[in-house]
Formats: sequence, C-alpha cells, structure tokens
Amino acid sequence: NNTGIEAKGIHLIGHSLGAHLAGAAGRQISNLERITALDPAGPLYYPIQVFPALSYEDANFVDVIHTSNLTTGYGYHEPIGDMDFYPNGGNSQPQCQTIGENFT
Repeated sequence: NNTGIEAKGIHLIGHSLGAHLAGAAGRQISNLERITALDPAGPLYYPIQVFPALSYEDANFVDVIHTSNLTTGYGYHEPIGDMDFYPNGGNSQPQCQTIGENFT
C-alpha cells in the first residue's frame, strides 16, 4: 500500500509489550525514524527470548526508558536501544506501590 506517509517521519511509542510490538513494526517498515520504548516487558523476552525483542536495529533511533526490572516488576533491564535511560537505577520508582498491592 502507498499511503503517502514517509516512514522517516514516523515515531512509534510503546509501553511494556507495546514496546516490543513497536520493534516488530520497525522490522517490517524500512527506514522507520524512531521508537521510544517505555519500560519494555521482561517476561517472554528475558532471560529467554520466546519472541524477538525490541532492538536498536528496529528504527533509525531507538530510545528506551527502563523503570522496573524483573526483580522488582516486569521490566526488561538489559540495554537494547541506541540510548537507554534508567531513572532511579531502573528499579521500583519512589511513591509507586509494589506489584500485587491494589493491583487491578
């Protein structure tokens, strides 16, 4: 399909599983400009990859913000982007409840 939209102008943003889904889209769309991953999911992707994980190769630029790791939540803690950010060390964030408390 020719939509008239240039991949070079597209910026995908995905949270958790959506971060890896953005990577899957990037593997299908050549020259995708940017992917921003917000706390990419760990289960099914780390330590054993059941599905292909987001990678710095999935877009021209991939930035990742890691805010929970597998020991304190469900996040993917390994660096996988062109730039990876770890606020508060990428662990549980201040003022956030732990998994299981008031979790609906």
